[in-house]
Amino acid sequence: FYCVIRRNTGFTHCMTDIKVGDVVEVLEEGVGPEGMYNLCRFPANPNDDHSVDTYGWFPFRWLQKLDQYESAVKNQMESLERQE
Repeated sequence: FYCVIRRNTGFTHCMTDIKVGDVVEVLEEGVGPEGMYNLCRFPANPNDDHSVDTYGWFPFRWLQKLDQYESAVKNQMESLERQE
């Protein structure tokens, strides 16, 4: 499944070069110290011939499943439209 990065602090165990809002693929849940991380893949940039996939751990508490994120954005947009 896929997740959106909701927070990034750059801790030792976190993936590098990841920004808030990036989408990662979760390959395995509950890994690392105390099972507090997910093993993730950040896909290579298709427009950069030298870009490669990045793999690493990311704290699961700072990830939001993509379908939940999309639903929250849709609800927020509908709420804003009703206010106009």
